[in-house]
Amino acid sequence: MISKKVAARASAPLGGKTICTHDGTAPGGPGRWETLFEQAFVLHAEGRLQEALDAYREALQSQPGLYQAFFNQGLIYLQLNQPEQAVSCYQKGVALNNSHHEAFFNLAQACERAGDPDGAVAAYRQALQRRAQYFEAAYNLGCLHLNRADPQEASGWLERAVALNPKHAAARNNLGQAYAALNQPEKAERCYAAAHALDPGLLAAACNLAQLRQTQNRLEEAVDVYRRTLAANPQQATSALNNLGNIYRDMGRYAAALECYRGVVARAPDLAEGHYNLGSALRQSEAYEEALIHLWRAVQLRPDYAEAWNNLALTCKNIGDLDRALTCFDRAVRLAPDMAVARWNRSFVHLLKNNYAAGWADFEWRFRMPQRKQIYPFHLTGTRWSGQPLPDAAILVHDEQGLGDTIQFVRYLPLVQARCREVILETRSELAAVLRPCAGVARIIVRSTDGHPAADYDFHVPLMSLPAVFQTTPQTIPGTVPYLGAERHRIDEWRAKLKRPAAGIRIGLVWSGRPQHTNDRNRSCALTDLMPLLQLPGVRFYGLQKGPGADQVRGLPAGIDFTDLGRELNDFSDTAAVLANLDLVISVDTAVVHLAGAMGRPVWVLIPFIPDWRWAMTGETTPWYPSMRLFRQTRPKDWAGVVERMRRVLEEAIRVYFQESQPFSIRPQGGKIADQSLCTHSDVCQLSD
Repeated sequence: MISKKVAARASAPLGGKTICTHDGTAPGGPGRWETLFEQAFVLHAEGRLQEALDAYREALQSQPGLYQAFFNQGLIYLQLNQPEQAVSCYQKGVALNNSHHEAFFNLAQACERAGDPDGAVAAYRQALQRRAQYFEAAYNLGCLHLNRADPQEASGWLERAVALNPKHAAARNNLGQAYAALNQPEKAERCYAAAHALDPGLLAAACNLAQLRQTQNRLEEAVDVYRRTLAANPQQATSALNNLGNIYRDMGRYAAALECYRGVVARAPDLAEGHYNLGSALRQSEAYEEALIHLWRAVQLRPDYAEAWNNLALTCKNIGDLDRALTCFDRAVRLAPDMAVARWNRSFVHLLKNNYAAGWADFEWRFRMPQRKQIYPFHLTGTRWSGQPLPDAAILVHDEQGLGDTIQFVRYLPLVQARCREVILETRSELAAVLRPCAGVARIIVRSTDGHPAADYDFHVPLMSLPAVFQTTPQTIPGTVPYLGAERHRIDEWRAKLKRPAAGIRIGLVWSGRPQHTNDRNRSCALTDLMPLLQLPGVRFYGLQKGPGADQVRGLPAGIDFTDLGRELNDFSDTAAVLANLDLVISVDTAVVHLAGAMGRPVWVLIPFIPDWRWAMTGETTPWYPSMRLFRQTRPKDWAGVVERMRRVLEEAIRVYFQESQPFSIRPQGGKIADQSLCTHSDVCQLSD
């Protein structure tokens, strides 16, 4: 944020009892032109600008060399916002008397306002030649170069201005802007800090200093800057209050962010951006009804506000109103056709509604988003494969996004292999071993750290683009399950460790996902939420939880038949071997449910009120995994209802198992699962380091 330049210096017209003509001599006695000039001077001072202009013209008709009249006419034209006429007057004036530094300064101002920056630069330089200590000219010349994206030239003039007036806060702030543009953040920060110390109420300096510290993740220091600004200027610092709210939001301190945004809306009730920020923060705080009010207000105030339409759509999705969400996303995309995040967000609504063709098309926009590196960290060179037959080509398929996504979509690799010579799969190290039995893969390589895959290939394609390549619909999802399994020796090792209990039923549990997941607070539950299951007799439960949620095991009461395996699971190969030895897995939506589903193992999934796109909005089964049963929340955050339905179904299965001596069976009705013997493997494909 650049501070404003200095206004035209000679705000009062030139006048006085002794008036010189262009040759510097006083006339021998008073004449009509002098009387007219004095009259014009008085009219000018009284604000009667048009009458003053007429009087100056008459004076110039009587005395064409009266440069003061041209100077004063220029002032009037600037006051009337007619900069082109002002330029003409000042040029005539300096032609008559080129020693007047303020005339050149005002000429520069007029040139800037008339859209002639080159003329302004020349005039400022002329002013500085006539008065070397002219702070205002040096300052404005530096600002002009800064606005022309010439920070090198700007820094020189602003350094000169600061030397002439060290206590001028705006000059120090703008010098900091020049240093920042020159990639000299230390110098920039010193300038911003000095400007902020000189004038805590100078919003430009406060914003620049805080934003610089924010980019360096010095958030508390940025907060302090805005607090000081608000203390110095509590009634007019709406921008500071808004920016402080943004920092609190980035820190996850939503209550403090909401307080700031509410203050912005109170100060500026017709500011669309204020309602947008407040509505967006309310949505992130899951106060959806109030969020809708403010986001609707934002688009009413600014119907072309694409970002607000996008967040309004997200809020509609959050409350389950998918049709209205699509309407709002469509509006955002019409307003901003290249707004990748709106198309990306819209894709999930299409997929939730089983509109797969539209969903996959929007899903491809993910690589145009600024957050692309969170999806896949590298931009590969070479030609992207679009599905055409290439019998002599090697195709590199690289994974992306979550571990569960990779497990879900490797099912497409046999379809790729049918159209090329060989498929090379690039994946993360934690998945490489467990993916070895995947059909259609000639070689697996571990994702590189520098963006250069450790393999030669002819074409490449993102793994999660394969549904679009193969024009997948809910009816054509590749459904051959199992397509992953565990190594036989590991299955045997874990069978020995798990020793079947007397009851004979073994169930694995996962209750928490990765905390960094954007929807983890809705998809994860607490281990204690599963207590109605844990209290059922005749079952031994095994904890498969990894990460921070694993510590919840310590809070279990005595008497629960529960064994914690989380710390013994070194990789997904261990997890797969354990799954092969269990009768059932019960889990929230994590990578474990994908692994169980890909292995054809029975798995029950706790699904939040608004599920991830792949589970759709209704139904207990999914075409992605025939061995999976979905237990859905009927209202937000209601895990108790989900667990109670699970408890009833599980209790009946246990009763049948014990009282009727029937095999323990909890498979959903629907999909076909291939021979379970396919769930084990030895050396199916080559694994590269």
